[in-house]
Amino acid sequence: MAIEKKPIAHEAEIQLKKTNPSVTGGVVLNSANGCTNGARMGISYYSDEKYQTCGVHDDQELFYVLDGTGFVLLGEKEYPITVGSVFVATPGTPHSIRRNEDSPPIKILWFHGAP
Repeated sequence: MAIEKKPIAHEAEIQLKKTNPSVTGGVVLNSANGCTNGARMGISYYSDEKYQTCGVHDDQELFYVLDGTGFVLLGEKEYPITVGSVFVATPGTPHSIRRNEDSPPIKILWFHGAP
């Protein structure tokens, strides 16, 4: 008998872990929930006021700012971000996020999808 995939999850179920010294996050939806083609979604918290090593992926990554203010570096361009900002790192685009010194950690909802 096949195990039924649970197509719904809750933020409280995320198992947070450090992904680098200033970023904590975790996945909330992935193949265990029925996502296909490598799609996955999670939440990360960015606490550093300086950019960390850029992430680069073979797929696109979409972001939605839930809390905090700061900047995102997409390739060589920097953009301000606030609650409600939405942005995309296209496949192969280096990207990093930093918070303003007077901001709480930036809380980001992210989604990886097929290129």
